[in-house]
Amino acid sequence: MKNTFTSLATIALVAITISCKMENPLLTESQLPYGAPQFDKIRTEHYLPAFKQAIKEAQDEIDAITSCPDAPTFENTIEALEFSGKKLNNVSAIFYNILEADADEKMQAIAEEVSPLMTQHSMYVSLNEALFARIKAVWEQRESLGLEKDQLRLLEKTYREFELSGANLSAEDKKLYSEYEEQLSLLSLKFGRNALAATNAWKLELTDSTDLSGLPDYVKDMGASTAAELGKQGWVFDLSYPSYSAFMQFSDRSDLRKKCYMAYNSKAYGGEYDNSEVCIQIADLRLKVANLLGFKTYADYALVERMAKNVTAVHKLLDDLMKPSLPKAKEELAEVLSYAQSCGYTEKALQPWDFSYWSEKYKASKYDLSDELLKPYFQLDSCIDAVFGLATRLYGLQFTPRPDIPGYNKDVKVYDVSDADGKHLALFYADFFPRATKRGGAWMTSFREQSIQNGVEYRPFVSIVTNFSKPTATAPSLLTHYELTTFLHEFGHSIH
Repeated sequence: MKNTFTSLATIALVAITISCKMENPLLTESQLPYGAPQFDKIRTEHYLPAFKQAIKEAQDEIDAITSCPDAPTFENTIEALEFSGKKLNNVSAIFYNILEADADEKMQAIAEEVSPLMTQHSMYVSLNEALFARIKAVWEQRESLGLEKDQLRLLEKTYREFELSGANLSAEDKKLYSEYEEQLSLLSLKFGRNALAATNAWKLELTDSTDLSGLPDYVKDMGASTAAELGKQGWVFDLSYPSYSAFMQFSDRSDLRKKCYMAYNSKAYGGEYDNSEVCIQIADLRLKVANLLGFKTYADYALVERMAKNVTAVHKLLDDLMKPSLPKAKEELAEVLSYAQSCGYTEKALQPWDFSYWSEKYKASKYDLSDELLKPYFQLDSCIDAVFGLATRLYGLQFTPRPDIPGYNKDVKVYDVSDADGKHLALFYADFFPRATKRGGAWMTSFREQSIQNGVEYRPFVSIVTNFSKPTATAPSLLTHYELTTFLHEFGHSIH
């Protein structure tokens, strides 16, 4: 009777596990066009079980490589490793990208729980002696294998990554390396969480219209819109780029500009979201990792696989740039200061919170040109058409809106990218506007890289994330010239 009960319980547990897996959109194959992420079905509670299952499968795939009875070859070791962990890569790409672009407190809590799991898995791979022995065996016979250039590059890249991830360390040092990496992972999450919280915590609330002196109508509308969203009276300006930069550029109130400047440049410094100690700990741990791997500084370690290669080359580049640019920068700064003083500015040197304001005034005076005049020409929808049109003229690329494919936020637009003959090339996700759950800045990323596996071609899911000026109740989204060039910059990355 006991055995029967145990068997039934086991069957029930297996059934529940299978059911959960089937219901988890991160673990099931997407039925959306091109296998696009099922953002309309993914919920916060899906991530942790998906990570645990995907990590288990990834480690099983590593074990299959190390337990292979055949001698190490490029195919059964290097290529097998390259294609391992596909499900984990998919789950990670979705989770960590959303963590940057649309993270609430629940997502941040999951990230802290997932971080040690991912670090342990990373160490399971990079410090795996049996796996590295097979990689090294293939590496040492590379000259006689008749590999193609891309295969040789993958082999070299794999071997170097393992070397730089502690594969040659002693058992004792491997343990230290693992501890350092786990601490760094958690500290990096804490840094990002504090930075986002500090950014969201500060607001400049204005209720007197005289405090808006100098602000163009679109900036006032932006402040009124933010206030309405927060249920406040008057106008609210925050530390998101469109709000902060516009206020610093146009407000006639130097005292208010100073408040904004000091808040922006002291984010997460002191107070509830202080990152000071976090930065010190990160720097200390990075140095320990570098020293453990045989490098004098973390910079030496970080540069070894980059174009510059070493610290000396970086310093030379900076010095070469500084010599011609610094005198010109001083000359231009003197011009702006002279203009400001001619307009009644009493400071002997331009204060940092005054530079954007007087620079904009000087530009308007000297060239009869300003961001306020240019903005109406840079309506976001028109800029999208122009940027896409440029790619069409240069490369024959076509961009078709796909409202049937869900994004991870209501603001995200999805496009099907095809070549001149209509062949599908990629999905393109565009996330333009700031929100409390998105970190600052602009970047290009992807939810899936392009690859060919077992003769099947997988096209990429590419995304650009920005913090452009939002539309208001009375006006569409109008970009500054700087925002337009940022759009072009990130779009250029996505074209790659």
